[in-house]
Amino acid sequence: MKIEALETPIKFIIKALQPFRVRLFLQLGIAGSWAFFRVLEPYLFKNLLDAVAAWRPGEDVLPLVKSIGYFLVIGFAFALSFRLNNLTWLHVKPRLQHLLTTRMMHRMLRHAHAFYQKSFAGGLGGQLQEVAREVPNVLVTLINGFFSNSLSLLLAVVLLWHVQPIFAFFMAIWGLFFIGLAIIMGPSIQQRSSAAATAQVALTGQLVDVLINMVSVRFFAGKKREAVRLERISKTHVRAQQTREWLLFKVYFAQSVSFVIYETACCYFLVRGLREQVLTAGDFALVLNANMIMVFNLWQLAETISLFLVGVGKIKQGLHAVLAKHDVTDPEQPKPLVRPLRAIVFERVSFGHEPAAPLFEHLNLTIPIGQKIGIVGFSGSGKSTLVNLLLRVFDVTAGRITIGARDIREITQDELHRVIGVVPQDPCLFHRSLRENIRYAKPIATEEEIIAAAKQAYADNFITTVPGGYSALVGERGVKLSGGQRQRVAIAQMLLHNAPILIMDEATSQLDSITEHLIQKQLWEAVQEKTVLVIAHRLSTLLQMDRILVMDRGKIIQDGTHEALLKVRGRYKQLWSRQIGGWLPSKPDELAP
Repeated sequence: MKIEALETPIKFIIKALQPFRVRLFLQLGIAGSWAFFRVLEPYLFKNLLDAVAAWRPGEDVLPLVKSIGYFLVIGFAFALSFRLNNLTWLHVKPRLQHLLTTRMMHRMLRHAHAFYQKSFAGGLGGQLQEVAREVPNVLVTLINGFFSNSLSLLLAVVLLWHVQPIFAFFMAIWGLFFIGLAIIMGPSIQQRSSAAATAQVALTGQLVDVLINMVSVRFFAGKKREAVRLERISKTHVRAQQTREWLLFKVYFAQSVSFVIYETACCYFLVRGLREQVLTAGDFALVLNANMIMVFNLWQLAETISLFLVGVGKIKQGLHAVLAKHDVTDPEQPKPLVRPLRAIVFERVSFGHEPAAPLFEHLNLTIPIGQKIGIVGFSGSGKSTLVNLLLRVFDVTAGRITIGARDIREITQDELHRVIGVVPQDPCLFHRSLRENIRYAKPIATEEEIIAAAKQAYADNFITTVPGGYSALVGERGVKLSGGQRQRVAIAQMLLHNAPILIMDEATSQLDSITEHLIQKQLWEAVQEKTVLVIAHRLSTLLQMDRILVMDRGKIIQDGTHEALLKVRGRYKQLWSRQIGGWLPSKPDELAP
């Protein structure tokens, strides 16, 4: 089921239901029979009541027994169809939810990194669950509620026509008013439902955000502030729900009044019909019984319309994230990378997070294969953005980036990431075992390969001391580990990945000096044949680099070896002389004497 081109919740639902066509037609048949038996039951009760009233002692009881038998058989058939309906849904709903969840997640995985930077993880998860839950609910609502109850109303009108046309007329008018009111108020209900769903997503996102950042909340005495913030967001959610529920209350109240008026009119004509002897006691019972069944059906039908609109509102809100346009996409006909890999080239590259204020304008850079590049500069100079463009976290707005003369937009993102290994400054780990986290870089890795990579990254020495060792769970985002331990696990992942191009963004910034020195020695031996890009604030980590790029405001203002750059007056020499404890100043003002 491809969902890229879908634009509305209705189209999405129709597309999702295609594999279930046969079962849904069966479901419609069961719902139709259910509606038929439900309306036929009061008619057979009328015949039974008339048979009882007409029977006299000593007469043949066979007609009476037949009436009783028909009544019981239809009652059993109604109960059987009702249970069969439930049984069929037990097979459809879980499978449909599974299909929806997997397909939506498949699309979500293809969103660019920037998409997740602007969204709450908890909110997105809640939206996906909402869609997977509400699509089957809407389907049940349409078949069991709208189709079945509408058919029951139509059959009831036909049945009452045979008693006396005036009753059919009354029921038709009342039914049209009942349903029409729900339909007319539908857009308002849907609008308020969407607002309530949006408020729910915001509340869920805030709750998850606080729970994830509980350490910051505690250390900065933020408990009261977060409580006030959550109370404000929760009140917005409550107001949105109350607004929706108040509108529903007014609709339901008007429908209740209409039933009282309708029932009063029916009673008047029933009494007159009995007095004029054109109606029997069975007719009297039939009309009242049919009315009670229909008022229940119409309440269900009105509620069905409301639930349908509420469900569509929730689905629409949830699909807003799922169906959002992908900022970074794979080509329809991807081309393979040419092996062996050759130079990485930034060719007249322009890019800006804000189009009106581009960071890079016509940037040119060539990195020969196998070269070791250090990248330095103040915060905001473009260091991380440069490597993020190479990783296609973002796409360039002009120019191109090539690996071996192949534009990286011409290959799939998976192939690109197979040839680039990354160690981020703040690695995030899965709430899985240490073994699974390291193996994530190479799913087919053996236990020996995992341990070897961990030893190279100096992670084995702390892993073996943790209860459970390599099987120990690391907690959500790796919270059970220190920052340095997470970095060592990330380095082990990169080594196991064994890509020909490596990017290290402050990969050892959270390690002590001794451990950092040991790891750098191991890394230098492991990356001799690879192309390496290292972002660092500690200049001592760049002494062995083939080249060092000094960046400022999206421009490469210096390019050379450590020794060459120290021989000329420039930013690098200033940084080297002003660094404290091996670390760069954080802003240009700190360079002043």
